[in-house]
Amino acid sequence: YGEAGNIDSESFFNSISVFVLAFEKCRQDNIRRQALAEQAEKAKKLQDDMKKQKTDTKKGSGHLDSAIESIKTGKAFELRNPNQSKRDLVAPSARQKAQLMIAQKKRMSVDPHSMTKKAKGQ
Repeated sequence: YGEAGNIDSESFFNSISVFVLAFEKCRQDNIRRQALAEQAEKAKKLQDDMKKQKTDTKKGSGHLDSAIESIKTGKAFELRNPNQSKRDLVAPSARQKAQLMIAQKKRMSVDPHSMTKKAKGQ
């Protein structure tokens, strides 16, 4: 390996051991640097995406801006179909609750005495 002929084996293998340890340390450092570079690249890309998203929002392309604009102009309150009634704009669950309450009121409005007479007559 190009060593002097008068070197003992312990010194020879010691120099090889030092080389292997230094090589392994350098390899670990390279892996760490590569990981840090990848993280920095991802962070930069994320930051660029956030800047782009922020500028897009400033341009008015966001959903919130269009919703606010439709409220300002009154389009949000218009009927979509001329045949559609305002009652249809109520959420189905609210409509169902109202129908249930009406049905319950109708049941309660029945004279309870007439119900007992029917029961007695049977």
